[in-house]
Amino acid sequence: MKADDHAGNDWQNAFLEALYTGDIPPGLTAGPQTEQRFQVYRNQTRIGLSETLCAIYPAVERLVGNDFFMEMAALYVAQHMLSKADLREYGAQLAEFIGAFEPLAALPYLPDVANLEWACHQSLHSGHGRAAAATEPLGLAPHVRLLHSAYPSAEIWDFALREHAADERLNIDGAGGEYLLIARPRLDVEVRALDAEDWLWLKNVAHASPRRTERHVYWLEQGILCAVEPGGNNHEYTASTTA
Repeated sequence: MKADDHAGNDWQNAFLEALYTGDIPPGLTAGPQTEQRFQVYRNQTRIGLSETLCAIYPAVERLVGNDFFMEMAALYVAQHMLSKADLREYGAQLAEFIGAFEPLAALPYLPDVANLEWACHQSLHSGHGRAAAATEPLGLAPHVRLLHSAYPSAEIWDFALREHAADERLNIDGAGGEYLLIARPRLDVEVRALDAEDWLWLKNVAHASPRRTERHVYWLEQGILCAVEPGGNNHEYTASTTA
């Protein structure tokens, strides 16, 4: 990396930090007008980050209501610095934040719904991987995420996002957990419920026998498996936050 690149990164990091500390970032002329303008920019940035969270977590937003979500998002933004310019990577800790947020203690399934939405978000912005030759080892495609929830998270997520009558209610009393596959084998992200056996097989596919079986062929055809790249594939297994 060139010296200019280092300097650019240092300035960007200092600028992002100033959005939280209240300090004027280096390189800007100090003074009342500068401070006022930067405060306006800081407020707009925080509002923008809250709106970004709302776009990533639409089911959570509907389940708690827009006003509540935006207030919660403002608290999250105040505690979680924007560390990269790529907004697609912002909001990864919201499920954990919800799990520790006392006003939402009566909705214990909500962190898992948030985990599901983050998995969908990651899948949408991940690649498809390289097709594997017949003798190459296989792994999960980069767009694949696996989620185990102690609650019927996909059912709750689907109910929150679809149109339904105002008096319609979702009864999850006695409902069990779910083993979910989140993937984007084509254009759109898909959420599929699996049985425990298939889910565990996919979770451990990198350690399975290198010999191709019917199960390997099936998941290859589904776009879930691909060639393993050096260093491993960029997939993620997410356990339930509540189990």
